[in-house]
Amino acid sequence: MRNLVIGAAAAVGLACGLVLSGPAVGQDDGSDDLGNLGVQRAARVVESYKMSTKVNQKGVVKEPERVADDRTLFHTPEHFGQVFAVTSHGPDAVVWFKSGTTVRNAVVRRAADRLVTIEQVAAEAKDVKVR
Repeated sequence: MRNLVIGAAAAVGLACGLVLSGPAVGQDDGSDDLGNLGVQRAARVVESYKMSTKVNQKGVVKEPERVADDRTLFHTPEHFGQVFAVTSHGPDAVVWFKSGTTVRNAVVRRAADRLVTIEQVAAEAKDVKVR
């Protein structure tokens, strides 16, 4: 599975494979997820890890501290392909995917106001209708 983590204020200039995160700005109650396009809200997750966050006066890195990120997990189908860009439209992130000669986008509402993880998952029974 490929993961793309979009942190607060990271909606502009995110290149494929780049991981950014920042402080959570808003509470995520899911109320803004109704306007998401191309992604489905999967869960609320807390990612916890140890990381050095301070340096003493001599420039020596202090012991790692436990840090936790409260994120909203979204799923998008893996047939969308590789992420090649992320752009913004106000507080929303537009994630651009490429698979072969096909380009698709997905919109994550309020990505600039919260920490978000987008994970690609297998999709079944794909059906395409041209209208």
